[in-house]
Amino acid sequence: LYAKNIAHDLYHYPLPAHTKIVEKNFDYGVFFPNGPTGSGGYPTVVAFIEIESELSRKELYNYYNENTLPENDEVKFEIYFEDSQKKIEVDGKVFYERSESPGSLSSEVTKGEKTKAIIQIKKEFSHPSHSIIG
Repeated sequence: LYAKNIAHDLYHYPLPAHTKIVEKNFDYGVFFPNGPTGSGGYPTVVAFIEIESELSRKELYNYYNENTLPENDEVKFEIYFEDSQKKIEVDGKVFYERSESPGSLSSEVTKGEKTKAIIQIKKEFSHPSHSIIG
């Protein structure tokens, strides 16, 4: 239930103008080698949305970089643009990392093209015995 609530918070967070969700997913019990905060590989909930937007990279970055989830203000948004993201799958659990430097954040959008990005959140559990089953 906890994992679903974290994902729900992301899925229902207001989208920027002229933006839509293309895909969404979450996993729980994801183990990162150093944890998302570098604290030792505790189980983690990872939720993401794939978005398409008429906004520029800079506008999307600013929107998500300046905000946190209302119910989880310690959870920060991660944003991975289409050409600098790497999809990772470990034991059937999916999350995203940066594949290369994102380069400059353009404020330009090519007419007729959409800006595509992954918006991801991670919530680590401080003790492995916490129930995170959705």
